[in-house]
Amino acid sequence: MKKNDPTYCFYKQPALCAHRRKFLGMVTLSTLALFADPFSTVNAGYWKNKERKLKLNNLWTQEKISIVYWREGQYIDEALQSTNYLLRDWRTGEVGIIFYQLLDHLVKISEYAGIEANFDVVSGFRSNKTNSWLANKSEGVAVNSLHTLGMAIDIRHPKILSKDLFITAQKLKLGGTGYYKKSDFVHIDVGPARSWINQ
Repeated sequence: MKKNDPTYCFYKQPALCAHRRKFLGMVTLSTLALFADPFSTVNAGYWKNKERKLKLNNLWTQEKISIVYWREGQYIDEALQSTNYLLRDWRTGEVGIIFYQLLDHLVKISEYAGIEANFDVVSGFRSNKTNSWLANKSEGVAVNSLHTLGMAIDIRHPKILSKDLFITAQKLKLGGTGYYKKSDFVHIDVGPARSWINQ
């Protein structure tokens, strides 16, 4: 089975992914949006690429990676593992499995915006313990956050304002997109297409 098969996660990590099944329908709709949106030229260029590259900078640990995580139809396991580790819960050290479509969202957003796929990471995977603690501190943190499933990431970009990054992601309707003005970051997830602004 190829790793770009949407069912790969369920066969490769059945215990971990069982609790994600309720999101499968939403993710499928999000995937279909790639083909249904009005930016067909962008989509054509995206699928013609032989490689998908990402640069990620964890703002809390100061760790950085520059990876090719997909090449000629195949997701590269070593690169995905590096991403999992970089995006771990830095408070507890717990490493989650990042949903690979989330990485594809970042690449597609950067291509549409005409910027390098180079993101500063505010938050990646969160353990349930960390998420509960944050939810008690802030109304902006969901109790059942997709961060705990490896299906969400909070980012900035060094070359574009967070507001403009949010507008780009919002236009593409790839999944959930939130703009947190005070904290200056954009939330991206692989849930259903929706958007919000948190003052």
